Amino acid sequence: MGVVEVVEHLSTVQNKVYDEPTVLVVHNVTGEEEVPEGVVGLLTPDAPDVLSHVSVRARNMHVLFATCHDEEPLDQIKKAEGQYLRFKPTAAGAVTWVSPSLQSIDAFTGNLLTNESQQGANQVLNLTIDIPRWCGKWVVTANEFRDGVVGAKSKNLANLRGKIPDWIRLPSAVTVPFGSFEQALEMHENHPIRDQIRGLVHQLKQLPRHLAAPPPTNSNGNGTGQQHPPEGPQAILAKCRELAMQVKVPGELKEQLAAAMRESGIPVPENEERWNMAMEALRGVWASKYNDRAFYSLRKCGIESDDVRMAVCVMRVVPARYAFVIHTKNPSNNDANEVFCELVKGLGESLVSGMVPGSSIAFAARKDNLDHPETLAYASKSEGMFVRESLIFRSDSNGEDLEGYAGAGLYESITMDETQLVRVDYNDDPITKDPEFRRKVMSDICKVGAAIEAALGSAQDIEGVVDPDGNVHVVQTRPQV
Repeated sequence: MGVVEVVEHLSTVQNKVYDEPTVLVVHNVTGEEEVPEGVVGLLTPDAPDVLSHVSVRARNMHVLFATCHDEEPLDQIKKAEGQYLRFKPTAAGAVTWVSPSLQSIDAFTGNLLTNESQQGANQVLNLTIDIPRWCGKWVVTANEFRDGVVGAKSKNLANLRGKIPDWIRLPSAVTVPFGSFEQALEMHENHPIRDQIRGLVHQLKQLPRHLAAPPPTNSNGNGTGQQHPPEGPQAILAKCRELAMQVKVPGELKEQLAAAMRESGIPVPENEERWNMAMEALRGVWASKYNDRAFYSLRKCGIESDDVRMAVCVMRVVPARYAFVIHTKNPSNNDANEVFCELVKGLGESLVSGMVPGSSIAFAARKDNLDHPETLAYASKSEGMFVRESLIFRSDSNGEDLEGYAGAGLYESITMDETQLVRVDYNDDPITKDPEFRRKVMSDICKVGAAIEAALGSAQDIEGVVDPDGNVHVVQTRPQV
């Protein structure tokens, strides 16, 4: 239950803190955004994928997230802007609403609050984050993937080796460990950038949580005289990212990365131009520490963005005919005995990021009947994302896998070469027109989910690809939240 507010783009209000429970009617949702604090419902005519980042975070926050393609009911709800409405999902997947007379509502549960309980509404969810120290090496290989050195993406890949069937392929990886960015800032030539970032981070810490900008200041700092326009978090964070992209990468890092890649069987950039592209991708992942959506998400949990340490997992981009995401506990009905998956042509970024409009192929299978998955939806995306033979630099921070927190998609994973949007035709693809081919691909993917869940002992959120020869590769897995 909440007050109805109508907005054009979710991205324009993701930094807002709503003081009363709010249901947003949003015309455009890409899938990359953060759910604003105090929002208890999102209604949209858009169709982000079920396993997109915003969908996962909405479920984690127990926020109603519903799509409606019929203009009439949405128009009825829009006309109630400024009024309280109570929304309730039905067993059939529909959503009903009524206009109650209640006024005091818990912004997180929608329950009627007593005077005593209302004081606790909209409290920050306080999580703790360990701040690891730099391990003394610029690059580590898989046998050195340990707690406090690298993040869960790297560790989970290493932990899977020898625990899953051989037909499930795992990419070789090396990782630039926690604290490397901060250590690079301590190089003499990076001191000016370090000092500027420190000043900007201090400004961020001074911002009131409920305001989009700091109080205005003046030139002499005494609260009188000429006032300067205040800057909000987005402008400050953008400056931090710009500065991070100017950091000089230590020569030792490049040397250790080349040696570790050769040792691990990962193709090394062929010339200086491609090394420059690789270092630009590395800096891009470091800079994503200051993403808007990460800042707002962590702020809701009581975590300072400056406490994030960004490890970067480096691997070869697996050529992808299809990309998939698996949730080994079906998020649509909370059934632990059913695997739910989505699949697209090309790279998985078109699935999880919302950069490509339209729906993906959705399917599910009972864990006791993995040979017979059920197709739930066919794709409506008209484009796919592809890249030439390349490397990918994956964010692997200490802020993505906190217990009970959906940190998926907060930070960037960047290919060394630019991805290309290419027109695709699902109707002429065997995944659509060949029932036996479709069953085999979907069954294999569901079996991957079941095998990894069994190996790691908990429900998993898994990303992977099917290569042109039909081999299934898992590129990352994390506990499903």
